[in-house]
Amino acid sequence: MFNKNKLSAAIAFTMSLAGLSLEAAAQNDEQIVEEEVVVRGIRASLSQALLQKRNNTNVSEVIKAEDIGKFPDTNIAESLQRITGVAIERNGGEGQFITVRGFGPEFNTVLVNGRTMPTDNPGREFSFDVIASELVSGVELHKSPLANMQEGAIGGTVNITTRRPLDLDPFVAVASVKGVYDDLVDETSPSVSALVSATNDSETLGGLLSFSWSDRSSQRDELRVEGWINGPIYALDLSDVPGEDSVREIPNVYAPRNYFMARWAETRERLSLNGALQFKPQDNLLFTVDALYSDFRLQREGRVFQPFFPNDNFIDPVIDENGTVTSFSRAGSDTIATIDQQLIDDYNNGVSSLPINSLGQQMDGAYDYSDRPTVTSQLGINMDWQVNERFSLVGDLSVGSAKNEGGGKTQRLFPGIAAASSDPRFSYNAGDDIPSFTNSGPLQDESLYRGHWGRIEGDEVTDDILEAKLDAAWDFDGTLSRVRAGGSYTQREKDKRSLQTPSETFICFHCGYNVPIQALGADVYRPYEPSDFLSNFSGDKPAAWMTFEARDLLDFYASDAAVQWQVDNGFRTQAEADAYQANGGHAPGFIPGNSATVSEDVLGAWVDLKFAGEWQWAQWQALVGLRYVSTDVEAKGVGTEVLWVQSQTGDNTLIPNESITPGQSFTSDYANLLPSAVFDLSFNNDMKLKFAAATTVTRPTISSMYPARSFSHRENNPQITSGNPDLEPFVSTNFDLSWEWYVSDTSFVGVAAFYKDVDEWITLVTQPVDIPRYAIDQDTATDDPCCNLTYQETLPQNQESATASGFELALSHAWDNGFGAQFNYTWVDSDAQYSSAVGANAQGFALEGLSPKSFNLVGFYEADKWSLRLAYNWREEFLVRLSDWQGQPKQREDFGQWDMSADYTINEKVTVFFEGINLMDEELREFSVHSNRFLALQQNGRRFGIGIRATF
Repeated sequence: MFNKNKLSAAIAFTMSLAGLSLEAAAQNDEQIVEEEVVVRGIRASLSQALLQKRNNTNVSEVIKAEDIGKFPDTNIAESLQRITGVAIERNGGEGQFITVRGFGPEFNTVLVNGRTMPTDNPGREFSFDVIASELVSGVELHKSPLANMQEGAIGGTVNITTRRPLDLDPFVAVASVKGVYDDLVDETSPSVSALVSATNDSETLGGLLSFSWSDRSSQRDELRVEGWINGPIYALDLSDVPGEDSVREIPNVYAPRNYFMARWAETRERLSLNGALQFKPQDNLLFTVDALYSDFRLQREGRVFQPFFPNDNFIDPVIDENGTVTSFSRAGSDTIATIDQQLIDDYNNGVSSLPINSLGQQMDGAYDYSDRPTVTSQLGINMDWQVNERFSLVGDLSVGSAKNEGGGKTQRLFPGIAAASSDPRFSYNAGDDIPSFTNSGPLQDESLYRGHWGRIEGDEVTDDILEAKLDAAWDFDGTLSRVRAGGSYTQREKDKRSLQTPSETFICFHCGYNVPIQALGADVYRPYEPSDFLSNFSGDKPAAWMTFEARDLLDFYASDAAVQWQVDNGFRTQAEADAYQANGGHAPGFIPGNSATVSEDVLGAWVDLKFAGEWQWAQWQALVGLRYVSTDVEAKGVGTEVLWVQSQTGDNTLIPNESITPGQSFTSDYANLLPSAVFDLSFNNDMKLKFAAATTVTRPTISSMYPARSFSHRENNPQITSGNPDLEPFVSTNFDLSWEWYVSDTSFVGVAAFYKDVDEWITLVTQPVDIPRYAIDQDTATDDPCCNLTYQETLPQNQESATASGFELALSHAWDNGFGAQFNYTWVDSDAQYSSAVGANAQGFALEGLSPKSFNLVGFYEADKWSLRLAYNWREEFLVRLSDWQGQPKQREDFGQWDMSADYTINEKVTVFFEGINLMDEELREFSVHSNRFLALQQNGRRFGIGIRATF
């Protein structure tokens, strides 16, 4: 809940400062807003960006729109990747998150018109795909902070600016229509945008409204392995001599968890609205109201084939020098039928601890659906008052909200074949693009498919922000040329409500591949054959299997026939069946133990002094500032403890007995003093040398502070994930050095170096937790547990430090004949950079998202009626997450992508344009530690757009 006392104090502070200056209102009529030059074209965009970069005191980068409604790229993140120090992470081929100087999205602050943007994600990371680039006039990336800037960014602060009516001509109207073709799905999708702006004759009142709407269909083909499990595997050594069969333990290897192939059908519908109203009652006073609204929905439906590999029943495993199991067969039902029965009985009766699965290799024909319906909005009012020629005042009040309404909308259903009759084989051989899965037997025989695991889930995330700011500036003659000071107050509340199938008993009601779907009369399945699935990549894979619609299977699961079959055959009790049907089968419910609310109240005050002068043949200016922020945190949630777990027949998913403690609340507070200094030495205003030093903070990502525990009850790999409400922010000491040569309006040479020393680094710590385990069918009310099962609990803690340093080079030039080129290169190094040589589990923390090297190359031609642009972006291999599937690292291989755009101007009013994204159809590849521990290959295909833009 927002703190009303602190809000009242902030408003009172704002009003008191405003009151001090009322008497000076009439002393000066100086106009405080200069009319913006509307840029058109690549060269004009580059020229305006360089001009703003030159005028900025700190180290920064600037991007300007090429025209109203036309940003350099179709996505804001994809435009940001063109500047030094920035790399992006794509989702379905579209830019979503940014990394700045090796620091991932949670280390970067994103503002719109200087105001913090809420985000639909559980943490602070901002998704750039929710805002249409057509609404944006420019983007600034501040790499070195100033005292007046919103704290929170160790990487960089991104400020997105939208258009305002008094910056434009008295009347402007622009409209654009585009068709977008995705080659994998072979469909064309619509995209429409428009802007209307008008002012009165005296240009004292103006209004602007713009919108963008798109509804894009796309496809993603993916093959993945969801982690490599470290531990023993058990190989069957089979003999033709009766009684000579045996099971052999092979310790400490890394075996693939599964083989997951999926075709994802994706739709992205986005409606973005932006409005602005400006009123200038006198030349030195301006009021602006801005409103931004985005309704974005991403739906992803996957048709999945997946065999899952427990650590038993391996045949002829091949293990390399790194302990990676690169190939093996899995015993099918025909092979198991030949195994000495005594060997199986000894394991089932506890005589032997060497496991044998008497069923054989299961294979799922599954369905995986996710839904991300988000609504993001921001409303702000700004007062810019040049009180007199020496004193100015700027006040700003804004509210923002983001909501992800995906709670209970994700459907993950994994029925399948209980046991292949043949011995399926997994292999990932040198030279193959993807692993192979062969000898799987019949996959389109509907009678083989049986019920298994299923869960409906998803979180509702709400992020509410209120900000109030008041800044004042005094100008002076002399070496001390300006003093600025200000105060701010921010309330932020992030709420997560978890909705999912409410109990492991319901989730696993049909686990074990027992209930026969077709035999009970259900018409659920249909053949599925994904044509041209990763057809350009070497490696053998199944060509077809059976699939279904989620609603049909869920209705069958909850039917009397399916539920009673489970009871009649002894797999479920009548009480469990009654409870399952009373819940509506797998229907989701509110899960208090996975839900939480985190609130932050932040008070800030700042001051900076600007000194300026001349030194021989150079001009210099220095900006020295100090920012103080005080943060109060409250985290509320429900405590969850597991009293005991119980094994179950035919599946390694444990059934837990949980204890819930509602209404837990945790509070904490901290304060930070953040000094900053920038020195700018200018040689004839064409060459600049900048030095900056500052202390910055990044608050803990909100999701890591949730006081909640979630459990994974897999018997062979039990895990607990917990939050920590007592976390404190990362604190970084930063140094920047930049040399900038503005050769001409469109030509530039720049070299920059930086160093960051980060303390209070938050890292994940794993500790063992023992939970009592009861045997299968044991009477838990009266009998003692057979043993403790050790869970591995992972939680975040402040306990490390790290440094990062780097070098950036930027070149751009535009020739008089219409041709131009841009090139930039970034190198980043860190002592927290992940190293495979250290070992999968030996490195306790790492800087996720850090690519040591990245570069951009852009060529363009602009003359007469034509405008052409070809761009290439490349980033080196990087660590996606240190602890991902099975607690192992996830790394992404080098990736480069070609994009292009072309415009043809028919006349002054009408332009036709063409866009091409990922022209060479590059794929994403991921691995864990070693290149042959394959994790994923994703093919997103190419995307082309053609449209027309008109100005009225």
